[in-house]
Amino acid sequence: MTSELEMTTRRPYLIRAMYQWIVDNHLTPHLLVNTEHPGVKVPVAHIDDNGQIVLNVAPPAIQNLEMGLRVVTFNAAFPGLNANIVLPIQSIQAIYAVENGEGSLFEMELDGVLAPESGTAHLHVLDTPSASDQKTASKKTASASRSQSSKSPQLRILKKPSQSPKPKKK
Repeated sequence: MTSELEMTTRRPYLIRAMYQWIVDNHLTPHLLVNTEHPGVKVPVAHIDDNGQIVLNVAPPAIQNLEMGLRVVTFNAAFPGLNANIVLPIQSIQAIYAVENGEGSLFEMELDGVLAPESGTAHLHVLDTPSASDQKTASKKTASASRSQSSKSPQLRILKKPSQSPKPKKK
């Protein structure tokens, strides 16, 4: 357990909140993952030269999504392969909507200790969008993909507010 002053990392909570926000807005959530982190299980053929992989985690693209306090798991289909993906929370570097880059970029180090997996916060995605919602989202995704096919996704970095504004010199 953590002491009264030491809190667990907020990363798993922010990932879940951003995921839900992106999906609720009918956009396509993607995760940027450091595959060199211990415990990551992804198809090796899809890892880039920087040791990273970008994963589409939209409900129509995956199955059995579980977002725990220590790990995110789901099943995904890749060309010629069905994979069980395992992502320790520390390996997730960003979550963002591919259509507009809105999301969160995380620092390499955690902002607190990892919570015990037996904690109460656990997200199982059970409800999926209705067929009409999926068609609308697919059309938006397809049109955005066409317009961005020559560009790589851009992340919009949300900065922490400064602690105190610097006084202006007169």
